[in-house]
Amino acid sequence: CVWNQTHLFDIDEIAPGVLMIAGEKGAVFRSSDAGKSWQEVTSPFIGSLFGLAPLADDLTITYGITGHIFQSNDMGTTWSSVDVQLEDSLFDDTVLQDGSIIVAGHDGTLLHLTKAPDGALSATLMDQGLSRENIMGIATLSGQQKGLELATNFGLRAISLDSR
Repeated sequence: CVWNQTHLFDIDEIAPGVLMIAGEKGAVFRSSDAGKSWQEVTSPFIGSLFGLAPLADDLTITYGITGHIFQSNDMGTTWSSVDVQLEDSLFDDTVLQDGSIIVAGHDGTLLHLTKAPDGALSATLMDQGLSRENIMGIATLSGQQKGLELATNFGLRAISLDSR
């Protein structure tokens, strides 16, 4: 792999010993031997991918610029687009206790992704009144499914998920 010509934005273990990296220009890399060797995998997108997240049942998502989200059920060999009516970039994610995921981004974007019985993901835009804030980091509050801590360009914000 040619690392010196690609900005890498996120790395995660998607299965025991299997690592995946997301980067600029749609770069996606996978290691099946805990990082000893890497292979470039076919990317679902040519724009920057800022993050990825492993979910249950071999489901992995990657997301990035202009609101694009993709899902893979085979550790990144194939990808399908998640239908999201969004143009804001997505920067970080957190997995909730129920296995759903919230992806955060530009202009206060918070997307709640849930998995349907057929394996497809659906996205619901959460309005938290943060439209001027870019959410660069997100975390589930300690052991709770009811709240999030957000790192934004205006500081930290704690929000409740009771109204989801």
